[in-house]
Amino acid sequence: MAEHIGIVGAGYVGLTSAACFARLGHRVTCVDSAESKVDELRRGVVSIAEPGLAELVAQGLGDGTLTFTTAQAELHGADLVFLCLPTPPAEDGRPDLGVLERVVPQLGRLLRPGCVVVTKSTVPVGTAARLPGLLGRTDLPVAANPEFLREGHAVDDFLHPDRVVLGTDPPGSAAASRVARLYEPAGAPVVLTDSASAELAKYASNAFLAVKLSYVNVLAELCERSGADVREVARTMGLDARIGPEFLAPGPGWGGSCLPKDTSALLHAADSAGVDFGILRDAVRVNARQRARVVR
Repeated sequence: MAEHIGIVGAGYVGLTSAACFARLGHRVTCVDSAESKVDELRRGVVSIAEPGLAELVAQGLGDGTLTFTTAQAELHGADLVFLCLPTPPAEDGRPDLGVLERVVPQLGRLLRPGCVVVTKSTVPVGTAARLPGLLGRTDLPVAANPEFLREGHAVDDFLHPDRVVLGTDPPGSAAASRVARLYEPAGAPVVLTDSASAELAKYASNAFLAVKLSYVNVLAELCERSGADVREVARTMGLDARIGPEFLAPGPGWGGSCLPKDTSALLHAADSAGVDFGILRDAVRVNARQRARVVR
């Protein structure tokens, strides 16, 4: 059954989600506060360089399943609303939820009862639990549905995900089922869990990849000094099903828009909880050293 889906934020995650949900046959209203961006998207101009994204936007605009607006009021009739808002790191590493905290109360004043409010952007543990208070209402179910999109593969990752993670309190609620139905065409495993576990799973996944990359970079340095070939060592490791071949290529260090931000956020969460996450802190330190080493 086609749903009316609202997307708040037309950035990397929001635009990909909007275009892909429209591709799956839903009616999507994407809201963004930047008038110039909305004007461009209405004309089919996509500034994000993602394979297939511009084509999906054009298709959605052409068949009328995808619209862009600056008016939040157009979300009044939505069945589900996905929050795809920026959460940049603050100076201490914690995610800055300022935009989300400004926008969510506004949504609380206009959404109809029963609309499911879903966090899609990467947010700290406990954010979904805070949403009813920010919305100022208890008749809007909330869910955490973190994205796992790789740069350069976002459309494919959305339409063919490894897994779909849905966190609600309690797990497997009616709201979770409604969100899960949106992804049925993907045929991916659906993880129904509590909201805190869903939120932490996103950070944990990216932080683990960062640790794996730092590990192989230190291993490469050891290979250089020992006369071994890190490529052969990594190939041998990768044939072990418990390890796998992914993220075992040495390089100049990890970066991008997700790993640095998410490792910092997880370290901040650990510090706030009184947990010594030394292995992750070491991975960050190794990464900084690797970059300096490559420059030298």
